[in-house]
Amino acid sequence: MQIGDIKFDESDDNAKLGTGAFGSVYRGSADTIGQVAVKKLQREDAKLEELTAVRQLNNKHICRILDVLFDPTHCYVVMELCDCDLSAFLELSGSLSATNFNTVMQGLAVGYKALHDINIIHRDIKPANILLKYHVVDEEDSQVKIIDEVKIGDFGSSRLTDTKLNSKLIGTPMYMAPEIGASVLDNVEYDCQVDMWSIGVVLHECLTGQIPFDEQALCRMFLFAANRNYQGYHMPPTFPECAEDYKKFIINSLLQLDPSKRLTPSEFYCAAVHHPKLRRSGSMSLFQRNNDQTLVLDCSKCADANQERKTFFDSTLRLILFYTALLCYLQNTATVV
Repeated sequence: MQIGDIKFDESDDNAKLGTGAFGSVYRGSADTIGQVAVKKLQREDAKLEELTAVRQLNNKHICRILDVLFDPTHCYVVMELCDCDLSAFLELSGSLSATNFNTVMQGLAVGYKALHDINIIHRDIKPANILLKYHVVDEEDSQVKIIDEVKIGDFGSSRLTDTKLNSKLIGTPMYMAPEIGASVLDNVEYDCQVDMWSIGVVLHECLTGQIPFDEQALCRMFLFAANRNYQGYHMPPTFPECAEDYKKFIINSLLQLDPSKRLTPSEFYCAAVHHPKLRRSGSMSLFQRNNDQTLVLDCSKCADANQERKTFFDSTLRLILFYTALLCYLQNTATVV
């Protein structure tokens, strides 16, 4: 198929890079710019304001949108081609090495801050939407992949923050912030902090090889978020003993049930990019800024945050119906809109 000077073959399974809620992505080529990725979606699903805003960004941690083309029924988003996504990388490696973890964390921090600065909420940050470029080195009879570049991509679910969000249920359940999941039960407005939660889930998976919460824990979080009862339920993620304190601190600070308690995009950027400045403190706060704007980590408080606190529920019909329906939804849905 050809649209403009972009060519790609929809019938070639090897050319298909992935399929999402809004369309499929193919490997393509153009005479002027070489190899590209092309996302084909229904014309009415194209988010023109968001695509225009992202296209104007010049940030190496945002997947570049090279062109946006149309035919009578479809929109074609032409993007730079990367080596793979983080989901495929984790399938092979299980978890990330310390070097690769820091590269991913810092790339997400810098890239998301760029989105935040132009008032974009992504709403579907997950490994499949994080694109990588890497190189391979030989080490003791094995080949090791070293991540060079990290890019946030796929803006099909994104929104400008100056538009009404309508408390819409959108995203991928296991990476979805509790306040988005709570919209099943009640109208819960949300902002960029939903992306901070998703980044926390991604980083936990990068560090441990596992997502931090199962379906049952998420259902409980969704319920408490719907009731704005942020103190009623607290079940922090678990980490291997060898995990470094600053990594646990950052992830814990992103995975706060109360959105106002999570790191903001600017705080996450500061923590991720300048983490060597994190140091022990006698402060009662998990996270604070000194006069020189460096971050302070209270390791004792961070350790306390890892103690699981159990909560019991009233056995009401409303809870049973909600819990059962949402559990089925989480188990059978990959991406929802």
